[in-house]
Amino acid sequence: MAATEHLSRDDLASRLDVESRTITNWVKQHPDFPSRVSGRARDFPWLRCLKWYLAREIKKSAPEMVITEALARARKLAAEAEIAELNLAERRGALVPMEVHESRSEQLASRLFAALTGQTVPLLRAEFPDLPAIDLERRAEHIADGLIAACRANADEIDEAADAGELEGADASG
Repeated sequence: MAATEHLSRDDLASRLDVESRTITNWVKQHPDFPSRVSGRARDFPWLRCLKWYLAREIKKSAPEMVITEALARARKLAAEAEIAELNLAERRGALVPMEVHESRSEQLASRLFAALTGQTVPLLRAEFPDLPAIDLERRAEHIADGLIAACRANADEIDEAADAGELEGADASG
């Protein structure tokens, strides 16, 4: 997904319909409040801040289980912001269809498997000169399979972290 829009404190306060001082208080009182500092300037990733705000409002209203008009507006704002970011990313050509991504990933895995197997067989041959060629190839394939599985597991972890907004500069689908 395209990079998230970052706002000034005043712009964020305006969008959330709160005072600028409230944003400053949230930064000081809530270590999980999303922001980034560059030199002396602080800015705020709009979508992450909106999600934080929504979670806070839901938590505040949970005991009564009442959805206030403000919360409904905030949810609508969040949905509209996500749609706008998706539309912008699509216009910029920053989105890759899932089918294309999966196809490319499989091609990469196949090429990586072939390269790993090709590199591993000579190493195994040097280590086990009396082993038949078919056994060397099976062992090389087993090693390559393990490495590919580790790569896929790491890619899945990165995807999950990005989906949760835990990676700086990476959003869901990112």
